[in-house]
Amino acid sequence: AASRLKTYIGGTHTLLQTVTLSSSANVTFDSSLITTTYKKYVVEFISCKLVNDTYMSLFGSTDNGSNYGTSGAYQITGAIFTSDFASNSLFTRNNNGSDDMTLIGNAVTVDNGYFFNLTVEIYDPTATSIEKGVLFRGFYNKTDGNMAAVYGAGTFRSGGGGAGSTAVNNIKFQPSNGGLASGTVKLYGVN
Repeated sequence: AASRLKTYIGGTHTLLQTVTLSSSANVTFDSSLITTTYKKYVVEFISCKLVNDTYMSLFGSTDNGSNYGTSGAYQITGAIFTSDFASNSLFTRNNNGSDDMTLIGNAVTVDNGYFFNLTVEIYDPTATSIEKGVLFRGFYNKTDGNMAAVYGAGTFRSGGGGAGSTAVNNIKFQPSNGGLASGTVKLYGVN
């Protein structure tokens, strides 16, 4: 249950769950938390580390985690900036039928020796008339030690086992290998 209220521009954030990571394979929020009560959810990864140098993705489930969308279930677009790039240079990532929604580490791998921080906003995941939107932003160090920042958006799309107009009632954050070593993850519902 909600234990604290925080007010931000654009609404009141109700803390729904705090997860302390310790060699965790993934972070999952199930249908007891992802409900029709909120039209927006915010997930914050605070001072987190991965077990291996890799990337991390978001997956959505329409059956409370029995299955997660794969095989073209997501659309994603974003930009990655690094401190060692020349001015006005960046990586872009666009995929109209991705098997996962890669949040950090796509094209520029996350170095597990450093902390990463990430905020993910999920809009109306239990809606049944629209595809559900996601915004994300974060920063981390790539494997050469230089800082990277990422900004992007995606959808849980229809087709390929994706959600489309079916309610998403479970979300999972999972590195491609090795899991999450440490850190704190907070889930908020936004009024």
